[in-house]
Amino acid sequence: MIHNQLTAEERALVDAFDDVAATILVLQRDGVICRANESLMDNFTRHITLFFGGIINANGVLDERELDFYNYVVRHQFDRDTFIKHYQKAQQSKTGVGWQRWIPEYLDTLKTLDTIHKTRNLERLMTALAGLGRLFVSADGVPHGLQMRFFEDHMQRLKEHVRQAESASFLQHRQSAGTVKSGRPQTEAKKISKAAKPDVSARKLSTVLAEVQALIGLDQVKAEIEKLTHMIQVSALRREQNLPVPPLSLHLVFTGNPGTGKTTVARKLAEMYRSLGLLSQGHLIEVDRSSLVAGYMGQTAIKTQEIVQQAMGGILFIDEAYALAREGGQDYGQEAIDTLLKAMEDHRDDLVVIAAGYPEEMKRFIRSNPGLKSRFKRFIDFADYNDRELYAIFESMLKQAHLQLDGPAQDFARKAFDRLYRQREAHFGNGRTVRNIFEHTLGFQASRLMTLASPRREDLILIDVRDLIAGFKAEILGGL
Repeated sequence: MIHNQLTAEERALVDAFDDVAATILVLQRDGVICRANESLMDNFTRHITLFFGGIINANGVLDERELDFYNYVVRHQFDRDTFIKHYQKAQQSKTGVGWQRWIPEYLDTLKTLDTIHKTRNLERLMTALAGLGRLFVSADGVPHGLQMRFFEDHMQRLKEHVRQAESASFLQHRQSAGTVKSGRPQTEAKKISKAAKPDVSARKLSTVLAEVQALIGLDQVKAEIEKLTHMIQVSALRREQNLPVPPLSLHLVFTGNPGTGKTTVARKLAEMYRSLGLLSQGHLIEVDRSSLVAGYMGQTAIKTQEIVQQAMGGILFIDEAYALAREGGQDYGQEAIDTLLKAMEDHRDDLVVIAAGYPEEMKRFIRSNPGLKSRFKRFIDFADYNDRELYAIFESMLKQAHLQLDGPAQDFARKAFDRLYRQREAHFGNGRTVRNIFEHTLGFQASRLMTLASPRREDLILIDVRDLIAGFKAEILGGL
């Protein structure tokens, strides 16, 4: 409800705040700490609680609208009593309003890392705090003077500290102090900073998730990816609170016909895992049986190990993975499977494997081997695109090529894709079939344009219904 009441600019502030919070979580996972006697994330959380909670509490009244907005920003569900206890707990070491003089130590850590890695996390955080603070002041509909004074006083202290941090002498002092505990060897400090770098520069999780949501169709796939992401995030939060973390396998089985977006989603998933700090690189290596299996005994293991090394830090995507388990005759597919299983165990912290293929074949493949069954526990099914989605894919291809259908061609396309979907075979090509139709159509358009004495700009842009009919006929035997 709160989300719909915010402007796009206000939602962008919340997104920026979320992104910095996620970055801090990743930095802590990689061993980066602050100079306080608490973890980096605890230091950040206590500051946010005291800052936003302090604004709310400044006029002595806790309005439900203020609490709702607080819950929306911090992604929690406090009721009135638990919020008060949460705020009071954060005040224990900084009683009264004296904490306003406190400069949270994590700011120095962010500043140092921004300088090392040429990022802007501290700047983005300050912008988000300033914008969100003003929203908290007026969250109940009335901009109270006491709340504004509280907000402005603390923000002024933070800004002054940041300005001081930009001076060379101050920065040199902070960098020499490091972002790790005193007494930790300097070589180890360098190692931690290097480990943090890939995650800091990784694309925002929210950006990659938005790209997944923007894909045509795949509603069930999107829901599964979102659920998996939430489970990973909750596991990280539980780990931060020293709570037991249930085992969660990141290896997946993608089932579905060709052209249903499996490789595209796998590539996005690799980036998401990197954004979440689970993979160091976030790239995708796509292979099939021929990339893993050799023709001579002993060569398959070497060939598979080479592929595994290429995939380290990312996702190894094995298309038509069931082909590794061929029955009968002398076959080295099992050697590839055994090598993969060992690699998944040895490198489980920086390697994810996605096995893909037709639904029934993949089910039999996974069940055929106890090792596969124990590692691949999550199946995501990619259903065939329906007629509207097939048409939408075709339209997106036209748009990317700056092409348009004329009126009759639009009518024909909708009817043709409807018929194509209803009469599809078991192993329907989905997006691949649409791509083939598109390329055939372009070929027929080009042949038609060459019959014109001098094609105009609009001729080059327009797809005639005849071009499209010919494109469908070329792809589908028997015509339409």
